[in-house]
Amino acid sequence: MEERIATIFNNVMGPIGVGPSTSNTCGPCRIGYLSRLIAGEKLKRVCVRFPSDSGYATPNAYGMRSDYAFAHGVAGNLPDADALLLEAYRELEKQGISLKYSVSDQISSHGEHLLDVMELVDDQGNQTEVWGISKGGGAIEIIRINGFSVSITGAENLLLIYTDCEKAQPLQRTLRSLYPELTEYSGKLCVDGNKALLLLPMYRIAPEQMLEQIAAMEGVTKVTALPAILPVVVRPNVRLPFKNADELTQYCAEGRSLVQAAVDYESAVSGWSLEQIRGFAAKALKSIRSAIRGLQRWIADLNEKKQLLLDALEKAKEPTLSDLLVDYFNLRNEQRSDWSSKAQIKYTARDLAEVMQAVDYLKAHSLNIIEDLDTAISNLNQTIAPLRKQLKQNENRMRSIAQIKDAAAVHAKLKPVHDTFIKKNFKLTKDAYAAQHKDELDAFNKAVRTLMKLNGSTAVDFSALDAEFSALQSSSAELRTQLETLQPDISALKNIRKYIDMVLNKQQLSAPGGKTPEKESVLKQLEQLQQKKSNHKTISTTPNREESL
Repeated sequence: MEERIATIFNNVMGPIGVGPSTSNTCGPCRIGYLSRLIAGEKLKRVCVRFPSDSGYATPNAYGMRSDYAFAHGVAGNLPDADALLLEAYRELEKQGISLKYSVSDQISSHGEHLLDVMELVDDQGNQTEVWGISKGGGAIEIIRINGFSVSITGAENLLLIYTDCEKAQPLQRTLRSLYPELTEYSGKLCVDGNKALLLLPMYRIAPEQMLEQIAAMEGVTKVTALPAILPVVVRPNVRLPFKNADELTQYCAEGRSLVQAAVDYESAVSGWSLEQIRGFAAKALKSIRSAIRGLQRWIADLNEKKQLLLDALEKAKEPTLSDLLVDYFNLRNEQRSDWSSKAQIKYTARDLAEVMQAVDYLKAHSLNIIEDLDTAISNLNQTIAPLRKQLKQNENRMRSIAQIKDAAAVHAKLKPVHDTFIKKNFKLTKDAYAAQHKDELDAFNKAVRTLMKLNGSTAVDFSALDAEFSALQSSSAELRTQLETLQPDISALKNIRKYIDMVLNKQQLSAPGGKTPEKESVLKQLEQLQQKKSNHKTISTTPNREESL
């Protein structure tokens, strides 16, 4: 194809579309639009796959609305300042087209910032793979169609003719002889194995009859017409009034203004009349002004919402523990308002010392809000609980050991009495002995029950019990030391919690109904603002794109 010639409307102004970035919105939209035409109109599924080194593979691309832009193009739309970009997915749904995105492990090795691979499947199950690059300023390039390496920028009307390698060149000669318009520009032959793709540019859009004739030719498997997506299609064999800055200077030196030079240049490139150039420029400026006004309204709306949010967040901000301690100190002073001056001074000084001590503790332990305090108390309780549990278990076991030893002594002392009782054979004699030694026998039996319950046997290993008792004493002493170490934290947190509760209880009692007043949701406030604005807004029949955001 011919060397591309830059134009003012194509390359200087660029597309006027929904932002925030033409690279991330207009570019993807154009890629999606051309990809749809390349694959065919009756699409069913589209997957946009991003190589891992593509700029689209970052969350920033989604924040730039690149996903909506792809969807807008696949739906059959080109960039427009008033485009309802956020409605793209609904439009796809109406057309019965599913769209998804994925990031592959593939490395593109193209060195381009924004590269994507579109996999398009039509209603017959035919799959087409299109590689596209957003090059900046809305400029794009299709670099691959299936296995064919191509270069399609949307600057010209193109015929894509699929055939095989043997028939490609003869077919091209036949086409040029039948259709003189195909001789205006040089084409390109792309090869993939034994398959071939002819890219034939045209100044005018190919008529439907021409496409039908070409599709019926021998060796042609498919023909697709791609319209130019740029405003200006460069005329064949164009003669430029100037090609560089030096020639422009010389051109204007002959009595022409820069405006006249620009008009002459654009007319030579496009073949447009002065009226056509003025009309396009006026339309473009109108779109730009509309976009700017919409953007200004959008920014103003965002600023208003931002300020409302900041105000609401400030209002809803949770008081710090230090603030609540100051409130506690003031509350205590209020409670002593009817005391004597001497008593007020004495207890105010005491409270001040306690509050300062509490503040120092909070700073030392980085405790700022009530949640931090509750977490610290919870963590401390989790530390103390097992220590206290183990200490209690030790103490219970030590008491049991003492009971075992006492019971063993009673058992040893009264066992002869019990043995004598057992040896009595006659009931009268036995009953008389039992009556005579009732207290001793009762004490013996109690000792037996104690030993069986606590020791499991009446046989007692005093050495083992003494060793266990000694170990328990050492363990308990260590546990008490640990608890004593934690006692300052226990006391400090207990006191701070008490001070805070006094303030919170006072606030609750002072609220209507004795309940702490609920703070209005920030989102609810924003909704109320939006509703208020909508009630005073004049509804337009053609809403600006930026307003709808």
